[in-house]
Amino acid sequence: MKKNLVTLFLPILSVALCHGQSTNISEALHRNWGTAVASVQLSVSLKNTVIAAASSFSVFTAMENTSSNFVFVGESSPDQEFSVFLVANSGRTYKLTRTPLGFTRSGVMKINPGTTANWIIAVNCAHYFDPPGFIPTKTAVPAGDYLLKATRKFSVGNKAQEIESNLLSVRIE
Repeated sequence: MKKNLVTLFLPILSVALCHGQSTNISEALHRNWGTAVASVQLSVSLKNTVIAAASSFSVFTAMENTSSNFVFVGESSPDQEFSVFLVANSGRTYKLTRTPLGFTRSGVMKINPGTTANWIIAVNCAHYFDPPGFIPTKTAVPAGDYLLKATRKFSVGNKAQEIESNLLSVRIE
């Protein structure tokens, strides 16, 4: 009976760990922060800043609450809660995450004062989302130099805010 329960719950646990919001990510990955909003900062980093054309990659994010207030964020999947962009030298912006079609949050997560929450966002540069951002293009992001950034909505008290991460130089080849 115990073996059957372990067999049943192990896959559920692994899915929760894969899709859960909070993940332990090395602090060494997050050395640069975006501008603070309400004493909250957002950081993005990559394991490798050279990305193969038309490939998938992971964006490591950290949200630090340096305020004395609780911060609340939506809790569903990171690719729905964050917007990830590549900005070309020309100013052309490629949105790598879909705009949710509706209210998709499965809950709310609280970030305590003085703590940091971490997420991993899976993105793909084989396509991008033109406004309004619901349907991916059939075109890959062109090779070149870009600045990668992410944004995320949060609230402190009853006030909704949006935060922007640091800008990270990347190359698609």
